[in-house]
Amino acid sequence: MRARVPGACAVAIALTLGCGAAQAQETNLVLGLNSGVVIRGLLLGRNEPSVQAAATFYGASRWLAGIGFTSLRSPSDDAGAWLVTGKVGYVWTLSEDWGAQLDYARYAYPSSESLRPFDRDELNATFLYRDLVALSVSGLRNARLDDGGSRASVAYDLTGRYPVRPGLSLIAGVGYQDLHRRSGFGYAYGHGGIGVRMGQARFEMSYIMTDTTAKAQYGEGASDRWAAGLTWTF
Repeated sequence: MRARVPGACAVAIALTLGCGAAQAQETNLVLGLNSGVVIRGLLLGRNEPSVQAAATFYGASRWLAGIGFTSLRSPSDDAGAWLVTGKVGYVWTLSEDWGAQLDYARYAYPSSESLRPFDRDELNATFLYRDLVALSVSGLRNARLDDGGSRASVAYDLTGRYPVRPGLSLIAGVGYQDLHRRSGFGYAYGHGGIGVRMGQARFEMSYIMTDTTAKAQYGEGASDRWAAGLTWTF
């Protein structure tokens, strides 16, 4: 549910928690403060701080359900808005080192008329090696778009974490969103940075990059930028 970094990072964290909680019921709560809301390399809303809160319930039968809230403001609207995310999924432990997760998520902006056209549904399949590498394939559908093209697209994400020493890791990821059926193009994105864990808190700082196609299509929203976030997990 973490909106600051490309999608697979959030999925990898959820999957790691889910694999560990699959044998017993557990609820994880996350509170966070981010420098901005960036999803798959693109800035959502304005380039300003955002707060988030999320809760995920893992059942003893390996099912999960979650809801999250992220604050933001539309570039064309001074009023604040919320990105509301709902998710249901299922977790598999494939071996001692490998896990998988299949989930459906709904992203909605119920409090913002200007952002509501960007409501979308996602079906995600993720494979995880320990908590170090995650590969995710996502099918997306923008239910409210009305530009005559297909409402469907596909995104691919690969993220990794390399422990340098206890509590300190290098983090990186690359991704590609295929929008050819909907808009006639696709674009690549990526990030690299560090992650620091301090008890229940985690701090991440990354440099987020997009290719020339994204910059040509989305302008300032696809600019390369530094992003930072601090989260607490309970």
